[in-house]
Parts: sequence; structure tokens; C-alpha cells
Amino acid sequence: MTLLAVLVLIGAGVAVAIIATNASKQAVHLKKVVSNDAKQGVQQLKDLINQNTR
Repeated sequence: MTLLAVLVLIGAGVAVAIIATNASKQAVHLKKVVSNDAKQGVQQLKDLINQNTR
């Protein structure tokens, strides 16, 4: 449970960093990352990062 909370905080930080440094006019895709285990949460977070860094 603690690991998932840490991952969510990291994901929030990454999302804020992407929004703050995004100089292009592309829309940022936001997504609530909710999962039952850490592996699934990490994958969802990776997917979110990939959507916003292409």
C-alpha cells in the first residue's frame, strides 16, 4: 500500500513537470492512475508518460 502511494506521488510529480515544461501547443493527456497492485500501477504510469512525451 505504501509503495502504491509513493508511485502515485511520483506520477503526480511527473505530470506537473510535463505540464510546467511543455512549451508546445499539444494538449497534455491527464489520467487517473488507479490499480490493484504495484506492477499494474507502474505500467499505467509508464503509459501516461509515453502519451505525454511523444
